[in-house]
Amino acid sequence: MGFTNPLFLLGLAFIAVPVYLHLVFKRQPILKLFPSLMLIQKSIDYIARKQKLKNIILLILRILILLLLSFIFAKPYIGSSASAKKSAGAQSAFVILIDNSMSMGAVYQGISVFNAAKSSAIEILSSMRPDDKGNLGTAGSPGKMLFSQLTWDKDALTRAINELEISSGGTDLPSALVSALKLLQPLPKQYKKTIYLITDMTASSWKHLLDIYDLERIDPDIDLALVPIGNADIPNMAVTDIKAPDTMLSEGTSAKIKVTVKNGSKRPEKNTLSLYVNGYKKADIPFEIEADSEKEIQTELRFSEPGNIQITASLPDDLLPLDNRRHLALKVYETCKVLIIKPSSAKSLSNYTGDIFLKFALNPLSKSSGNIFAVESRFPEELGNIDLKKYKAVALLDTDYLSPAFIKSLSEFLLKGGNIFTFMASRCKPEWHNEELHDNLGGGYILPGRVFNRVGNSVSRSVTYRLTDLDFSHPALKLFEKDDGRALARGAAYEFFQVQPNPAAIVLAKMSHGFPGIVEEKRGKGLSILFSFPAETGWTELPLRPIWVPFIHSIFSYAVTSGDLLLADPKPGYAISLSAHCNQGDKFSLKTPDNKIINLEHEKLSDDLAQLYITETDKTGFYELLQNEKRLSVFAVNPEASESDLERIRIKDIPRFLVFNTESASQSRKDAQKIRQGWDLTPFCMLLLILLVAAESWFANLPADKRF
Repeated sequence: MGFTNPLFLLGLAFIAVPVYLHLVFKRQPILKLFPSLMLIQKSIDYIARKQKLKNIILLILRILILLLLSFIFAKPYIGSSASAKKSAGAQSAFVILIDNSMSMGAVYQGISVFNAAKSSAIEILSSMRPDDKGNLGTAGSPGKMLFSQLTWDKDALTRAINELEISSGGTDLPSALVSALKLLQPLPKQYKKTIYLITDMTASSWKHLLDIYDLERIDPDIDLALVPIGNADIPNMAVTDIKAPDTMLSEGTSAKIKVTVKNGSKRPEKNTLSLYVNGYKKADIPFEIEADSEKEIQTELRFSEPGNIQITASLPDDLLPLDNRRHLALKVYETCKVLIIKPSSAKSLSNYTGDIFLKFALNPLSKSSGNIFAVESRFPEELGNIDLKKYKAVALLDTDYLSPAFIKSLSEFLLKGGNIFTFMASRCKPEWHNEELHDNLGGGYILPGRVFNRVGNSVSRSVTYRLTDLDFSHPALKLFEKDDGRALARGAAYEFFQVQPNPAAIVLAKMSHGFPGIVEEKRGKGLSILFSFPAETGWTELPLRPIWVPFIHSIFSYAVTSGDLLLADPKPGYAISLSAHCNQGDKFSLKTPDNKIINLEHEKLSDDLAQLYITETDKTGFYELLQNEKRLSVFAVNPEASESDLERIRIKDIPRFLVFNTESASQSRKDAQKIRQGWDLTPFCMLLLILLVAAESWFANLPADKRF
């Protein structure tokens, strides 16, 4: 029990007044013995005992009357909320947080859990008084407040609740709670402050909040009210993942698509997974899955044509239909032509094999079709008027000469989006490379750095060097993070060139003595990558290692695809920022899954580069990025996989919150009023006071012959 005005309890000190008067005016009979009055003496003793009992009862009644008077002025209540401790007429400030994450889309007893949450929110809002103010927020990811400040407009809050839509994202209780606290904490102490959290109580959403926050340390002046919605016994089957190989895909090749299905029910299930490619059904795959488990289903798809591919894995709708589909956007490339330029001085050799290891790495089976890379190898004298536009990449192997005209063409090829790979070996002359491929070209330079003296001795092989300090965050080297680059380090190098990277270049890997091993620089729309070691076995054992093929494949695939806008798994509701090449006057737009066209704002970074901002990603499905109404890229937005786990947390594991009874939406209003006012005992005390005053008056004036 508590008191709204506890200072009035000082009035309890007045209880001493009737006690004092009772003791002062207590009558003491004078004892005198008269033989003739012995019978009267016995009567006097009897009357005195009755009078004593009467006085004690009157004293108790008067003490209780003073006690109740103090209680009435102190305004007693029963309730644990901070709001109930404040004046009954105090203003109320509140924030209603509605969980609009994907799991709230479940259906329980024919009613959407999310709709039940909105009904509870409206009932809570109905207790709002004219001088109260509140706000509405979402606890989905990303959480946000629907109004910038607390508002007195009850109708606006009601409309916002009715218009609120469920998202496909996860739950972000921490950010929602912090946003609400920032609104309420600055208010004066006399305000009744409450945060109402309406959620389906999934354990996955609460774990993050309880791990990083101590709820007991939240301002005790703010009440936290929890409104649980839904039921734990909802069986759910979900598609939680769909992925393709990390390798680059080209026309005429096949790839295994892996789909992960999760059974959240308590019994084994049989179901059918449907696979769609560009809107057409390609396969129905029946499967069985154990209770409360995951299953990976694999199928192979062949891509006969290049372009953007949209793959959807789908299950029949259940009680949570939002997680029954998952989408994957892929790009299938035309076979990429790679031109290998061999050293001029080796043309006289009838059995030159310096390019064999690179050709093998790019096309291991020497296929003429159905392979990612088609390799062509030439000497500089054989280039003639070759058109570099038909090639995606040019590899310079141990280069010792190129004609000035071809060097100029190579520079233009690089700046317009081509890719150049330079492998340094024994025939390379640093002076020629620095002068012809760097200094003389001005702003059109090709090399990502200047080349200096050799390090090591490939003849004696007395000192061994290895690739170290790999940048695993780089897409080209991420593949080798699993073994921490140890497989690459096993390929010993005995000689290499020193390289000084350009200011704008980055070092992807170093040799074991700290010298740059692989250097990359973005040049215009293309990439230039320099290897300080060769692509053959004269100086290094790396081409003999099994890791050579995936190493070369990964770096070449990265370079070829680096100019494409490929977005990996953007989260629903989150903004996306990306850069795209453009010309003056180009317009960008976004086609959403519901075929709505949205014009995109963009900021010019340079003459041919723009920064795009995409904010409309709330819906799941495929999004098409358009440039001048032509498709530039496709990406997919999928629901949060964690939201498919409908296991609920126990309420007793959640500290600090006052829990609502959610038998019906109307009960939410009553619970909100209890949090605001508590159980006010003042009316009860006043009724009891009236009864005690009447009893005291009646008893004090009771005729002597009717007393006891």
